[in-house]
Amino acid sequence: MKNPNEELSQSIRGSSGDFGRFFAGFEKALEPTQSLAAQANKTLAFLNGLFRDVFAQYERDQKIARHGWFPHSCLGLDAISLEIDSNPDTLEIFLNAQIDDNWANIKSALENSEAFVSLGYEHKETMRQCLVAHEAGLYRCVPRTLFAEIEMASRIVLEGVELNNKINAGLKPVLAILGSLPVTLLPDDMRPSAVFELLTDHVYKDSRHQESGYSLPNRHDHMHGYSEQHASFRDSINMLLLAETMFRILAVFAKLKEEQSKESEAGENEC
Repeated sequence: MKNPNEELSQSIRGSSGDFGRFFAGFEKALEPTQSLAAQANKTLAFLNGLFRDVFAQYERDQKIARHGWFPHSCLGLDAISLEIDSNPDTLEIFLNAQIDDNWANIKSALENSEAFVSLGYEHKETMRQCLVAHEAGLYRCVPRTLFAEIEMASRIVLEGVELNNKINAGLKPVLAILGSLPVTLLPDDMRPSAVFELLTDHVYKDSRHQESGYSLPNRHDHMHGYSEQHASFRDSINMLLLAETMFRILAVFAKLKEEQSKESEAGENEC
């Protein structure tokens, strides 16, 4: 069956006179719009897929954290199926096997993190020593050492930067700056993740007033002894992953500070 609208369009195109010429010109003028509409549909389809992927990673990271693991690319989380994700015991077996099978690569990634290019050798050396302690089964040493190292790195990186508050145990000024950063400045694997919420709501939450409900390393528990349990293998692994994440975030601050300093010097030289 013929489309009556198409028949009408064809008859108008074939007509002579001003109206026919006007219609032909009108169709020609609409071509860019039609092209834009098609491009817009493609863009919307891409964004829908992107947001779906971002939300899926966010949800996955939250579930991993609720089961007591800090989400980090070293754990190979992309390989986790829905069945493993929803079963804490199966997840525990999977991640322990993942860590055991890939320990050499995980250790190398943590010790040689790109963050240390900006932060310096001393923090890398502390990470190396904590990796040695972890391998020796000295799990209790790792959280206490690395939480203090993160605070040291924060003070060094943000020295001279005007803050709303001092850099205290809760790292509130550091987390406030992190929350205000454009997401494009964060490392790729952190952009869609739940890391920021996990840091503010669980890792650096003051456990004296309320437990976070997650089994992630808590700064107050480890540094002030609020927890009655000592660090386990999983606590130690989580702390190594958490520290590398924090070092990479601080490296972003360090790069921004360096760029601002160069711009300021260039401006002064022009005067």
